[in-house]
Amino acid sequence: MKSYEKVRKLPAGLFLGAEPLPRARSNEPVLADPLHIRDELGVRRMNEDCLELGSGGHLVKNIYGSAIGILFVAGIGCGLVYMVLIPGPYSAMDWLVISLTPLFGAAVGALMYAGTRGIRGSYVRVNRKTRKIYYVFPRNQQLVTLDWDELQPMAGYVPIVGAGGFTSRHPLCLVGVDWTQSPPGEVSVSCGNLGWRDQGESARGLWDYMQRFMEDGMRGLPAPPPLPPPMSRKQTFLYGYRQWATKFRDDLATPKGKRWALLWAPAKVLWLITMVFPDSIGDYLDYTIPEIRFPKEIDQLCGFESSGRTE
Repeated sequence: MKSYEKVRKLPAGLFLGAEPLPRARSNEPVLADPLHIRDELGVRRMNEDCLELGSGGHLVKNIYGSAIGILFVAGIGCGLVYMVLIPGPYSAMDWLVISLTPLFGAAVGALMYAGTRGIRGSYVRVNRKTRKIYYVFPRNQQLVTLDWDELQPMAGYVPIVGAGGFTSRHPLCLVGVDWTQSPPGEVSVSCGNLGWRDQGESARGLWDYMQRFMEDGMRGLPAPPPLPPPMSRKQTFLYGYRQWATKFRDDLATPKGKRWALLWAPAKVLWLITMVFPDSIGDYLDYTIPEIRFPKEIDQLCGFESSGRTE
C-alpha cells in the first residue's frame, strides 16, 4: 500500500519560477509539421505502445559543451566593447589583455565542461500499456519508474547566460513518485523540448501531445521524421553550419527575404557566431560520449532498441 508520508520530497526551490500544467487536455489541434514535433517538442520516435522523448540531460550536456564557444565569443565581444569605449593608442599590455580574454573565457568553459564530462541521461519513454514513465539517471544509472496517473507536469524555468545575453529555457518537467525506490522518493524528469524563450509554450505543446498519445495512441497524431543514420564526428561538427547555410539560402530566395536582406542578413551572421559556432564545439566534444541504455526488459516492453552504449 502506498504511503505518501514516507516519500522523500524534492527541494521546493527546485521549481522556482515553474508553472504547473493542467491535466485537462487542450482542444487546440496539434501542429502537423514533423520537424516541429522533433525539434520543438523533442519527440524522437513512437510506436503504438510507446513514445520516446529527448531528455533535459541531453540538452544540458550540450549547453556545457557549448559554453567553451560561448565564452570565447563573449571574450571577443568584451575586447571589441573595450576598444570602442576606450580609443587607442594601446600599450602592449592592453593588446595582451584583449588577446587573452577570449582564450581565458574558453578555458573557463573547458573547466565547466570537464566537470560534467560523461553526464548524459537516457531518453524518456512513455508507455501506454503500463501507463508508466521510464528514465535512467546518468550518475547512478538507476532506472526511474513513474506512474502516469500521478504525474504533476510543470513548465520549468532554467535561466541561462550566454554570449547573446540573458535568456531562459522552459523544459517540461514530469514530477512524480518512484515507488520502486526504498524509501520511495519524489523525482523530476526533465524532457527535451526546446523551450527557449517561449514562456513554456513548447512544454505545454509536448504535454498535450503526450496526453493525446496516452488516450488515442498514434491515431491522428503527427509523427516525427525517421531517425537519421549515424553521422561521423566531422559530419556532426558541420551539421549546424549546413543547416544554417540551407536556411540562409532559402530565406534569401523569397521575395520577403530579398526585400529585408540588409536587416536580417547581419542577424543571421550574428546567430551563426553566437549560436551555431558554440553548438558545433559542444557537438564535436560530445561525440564520443555514449548514451545510457535502458534495461533489456524496458526495450522489449516499449518495442525500441536502445541506441547507445552503457557508460
